[in-house]
Amino acid sequence: MLIWENFLLALVGIKSNKMRSLLTMLGIIIGISAVIAIVSIGNSLSKSLENDMKSWGMQNLSVNVAYRSVENEEGMYEDPNPTDMLTLKQLLEFREAFSDKVEAISFSKSGSSDGVRVGRSEVSVTVEGTNEGYSVIKKIKLNKGRYINVGDIERGANIIVIPLSMAEKINASGDVIGKELKLTINEQMFAFTIVGIYDDKEKAGEGFMGYQDTPTVYIPVSVMGEINNDMNYNYFDVMPKTSVDSNVLTSEITDYFDEIYKANKKWHCEVYNAQKDMDDLMGSMDKIKFAIAVIAGISLLVGGIGVMNIMLVSVTERTREIGVRKALGAKRGFIKTQFIVEAMIICAIGGIIGVILGLSISVVVAMVMKNPVVISIPTIIISVLFSMSIGVFFGYYPANKASKLDPIEALRYE
Repeated sequence: MLIWENFLLALVGIKSNKMRSLLTMLGIIIGISAVIAIVSIGNSLSKSLENDMKSWGMQNLSVNVAYRSVENEEGMYEDPNPTDMLTLKQLLEFREAFSDKVEAISFSKSGSSDGVRVGRSEVSVTVEGTNEGYSVIKKIKLNKGRYINVGDIERGANIIVIPLSMAEKINASGDVIGKELKLTINEQMFAFTIVGIYDDKEKAGEGFMGYQDTPTVYIPVSVMGEINNDMNYNYFDVMPKTSVDSNVLTSEITDYFDEIYKANKKWHCEVYNAQKDMDDLMGSMDKIKFAIAVIAGISLLVGGIGVMNIMLVSVTERTREIGVRKALGAKRGFIKTQFIVEAMIICAIGGIIGVILGLSISVVVAMVMKNPVVISIPTIIISVLFSMSIGVFFGYYPANKASKLDPIEALRYE
């Protein structure tokens, strides 16, 4: 009951001095809104960057055949011999060994063709020999038909997956599944059966931002190897399963290939984990956000000093009122609680307004930057509680001073 009476008295005091109360809250409002906006905008940027990195395949691992030292004895870099590289058999064995931890592996061989007849014109295309995991890791979206499978690779099938834009040029309806497409690769003519069409506007990981001027067609990697007379591989990508720790998997893959390459004095397999770089970047962004939020939080301290200053003025103005209350039997604790509650309410109202303003700013900025809106509920709760704590901390001295006033001297005060 006592707290409720103090609450009502505090509201009356704030209402009777609206402009002064608003100016008192201003420091709290600016501080809280700045902290909320900075944290929310920082989280929004972090989420946008994380989503972009995932779309670029940054969560995947890259395994490369690398020289054990940067240069050889003559001080020149050299390429690995075919015997130093990985074979298709070794890649398939790796996939089997890590089937419980790896979603897919991707390996490919590139080529080009200058003699593809599309409609009435002849165009150049990029020919990519890939395995079945390539479409998973590169996020290739099929429009019709199917992608390359294990059976196609094992039997060296002359099948091909083409982009939708090419299919529509061959046939306006885009219905080209089962038709034959002839490519000239390395000055040789090859006939391929179209088994799939992918949406070339939804490609990821090819060209700039997923778009490429030269159309890309996909054939089994084993067929591309035979055409190039090259059946070995010096790199491949790995997509870990979502439940797998990529750092642990990196160590396990490194140990796996260290065993295979232990007799090779010049070459070994390196595993690059982009997730670690992403984690380091996110950690740096969190530190920057925290530092800026702390700087913005200094305004809360300034606002708290403003609260204490105004409360001291209020005590002075209400000296006679305090004298009357004490003369009527009000105890020191009641007077002290009244002023502390008033300071808390001022800070709490300022905190709520600051939260609304900070959230509004962060939403507008996120929409303008076309980033996801990320609201930090813990930050909001902590900010409001912190603002009320400021009210208690900076309201205590004026409240204590008011409670110690001598009632006789207070009644004489003009």
